[in-house]
Amino acid sequence: MNSVFKCQNCGAENKVGEVFCAQCRIKFQYTCPRCHSGITGDEVSCRRCGQPLNWPAREPIHPADKEQKIDGSKPKGAGSWLFPLVGLIIILAAAGAGVYWLKKMAEEPQHPAVADNSSSAGQNTVFVPDLTAPQISNIELKNVNYNTVDISWNTDEPSSSQLIWRIKDGSQQTSELKAALVTHHLIELTNLKNKSTFFYKVRSVDQAGNEAVSGEKTFDIGIQKGVAKVEVAWSAIKTVEQQAGVFKTIINGEIKNTGEATLSIKEIAVAVTISVTGKPGVSTVQASLDPYPLDIYPQEVHKFTVGVPSRTEPVYKVEASIIEE
Repeated sequence: MNSVFKCQNCGAENKVGEVFCAQCRIKFQYTCPRCHSGITGDEVSCRRCGQPLNWPAREPIHPADKEQKIDGSKPKGAGSWLFPLVGLIIILAAAGAGVYWLKKMAEEPQHPAVADNSSSAGQNTVFVPDLTAPQISNIELKNVNYNTVDISWNTDEPSSSQLIWRIKDGSQQTSELKAALVTHHLIELTNLKNKSTFFYKVRSVDQAGNEAVSGEKTFDIGIQKGVAKVEVAWSAIKTVEQQAGVFKTIINGEIKNTGEATLSIKEIAVAVTISVTGKPGVSTVQASLDPYPLDIYPQEVHKFTVGVPSRTEPVYKVEASIIEE
């Protein structure tokens, strides 16, 4: 290793390990061989990492150099190296700082990694939008009563809850929106019209606004299919004179609810088939049911009437049936 170097401040030659320049007296700064931190020639080990410092042998200072001249001047060489050494340290420090910043400016800027579908708000993060609607499953009817019903369903992701429903030939209605985002949904419909068939769909919307609507399904309130039955209890025919010379044949009778379900008069049809002796063909007319009461409970009877605009005594047959929806 070269044991002699030139002072960067004044150009004077100095030995490695000198604390100050022999000419301008600037203080030298060296670099630790292990951690590369700054050290000075008067240190025996690095203050940062503890590395022992082995400096080249230095020539001893002559005793005469320590004596001060009688005229007040400094010993030979004294004061001639302090200022150059300080200047060298300043120059080295400035040069080191300049090299450091030039290196930083030349480095390529580092960019954050790009992540798909990330929830972090990084500057270069790519967000993948949610375009998939919730998947609806397990639609069930629960607690069906005479005028209420609960409808439940599941979705594969948190979403809102709502029902779209109507009665037959009725206008469409919607339940109040439940905005809570859940995967198990339950809506209760109340104050429903008894003895009616309802058509409904379930609706869910996820946080991204994707909507899912099920296919239409049905349920009945108060209609017990398979156990409803009606029969003719009795019937009779009579002729009445409505006014002078104007006669009308009237057939009266009653029907009876012989089933297990309550029936509405709107669900019952009474047909009367009439034939006149000596005349070809038959005719069928619909009898009129008394308007009240509206419902016929099991084993109860209800009146009907049908008029024939003639004074004949026809052969007739009365049949009662339930109107199929």
